[in-house]
Amino acid sequence: MNEHTVDIDYHDFHCAFSRFENGYKTGAASEYAASTIVHPVADDIGNMMRDLYRIGLLARLWLSLAAAAAAEDVPKFAQFAEKVYSGPSASVKLVTEDDRSFATRLRAAAKQPVNFAGHYILTTWGCGAECLGGAVIDARSGKVTFLPYSVCCWGEGEPFYYRRDSRLIVFSGVLNEESPKGAHFFELRDGVFLHVTSRAKDGTALSGIPKPAK
Repeated sequence: MNEHTVDIDYHDFHCAFSRFENGYKTGAASEYAASTIVHPVADDIGNMMRDLYRIGLLARLWLSLAAAAAAEDVPKFAQFAEKVYSGPSASVKLVTEDDRSFATRLRAAAKQPVNFAGHYILTTWGCGAECLGGAVIDARSGKVTFLPYSVCCWGEGEPFYYRRDSRLIVFSGVLNEESPKGAHFFELRDGVFLHVTSRAKDGTALSGIPKPAK
């Protein structure tokens, strides 16, 4: 697969959570207010049912606030800003056996402009049915760093979200065909991919992230 660049903000979480939050704040709050109107009740069962209904509405309100807080905590590209390198690109260095195994792809990618983390060229390729792997090339030195995981099962969106002026990259889907499905945030710092956080569709943190292959 050819190099694929997504130069947009990863805003899916924020849009979804905004709709979720607004819907509950208006709908659930209105229902709760309506439920507090005093009505003649013939027995204690009616009172108990009404109390349970109010508790349910309060729980929904609490969940909406929790989801909104989780959305605000999602890493943003601007938090990992990096100045974009505009000088000449160095020749790619094929040092390891893995480098040499993908020599043709890496040499072709090295001729492309910087598209990630200020001075890197990110390139990806297929590694099976609906599976992508790849590497980044430092345009200043030619050094190759492979992505720490392959990605599969990303669904309707893109497998990777990244920008040329940010060290943040999002792996969307399942890592190495074994992690929980979600959005996995990494920072490329000094040539090393560091895991920032992984989030489910509802914004909650995910655990069970496998160790990257060496």
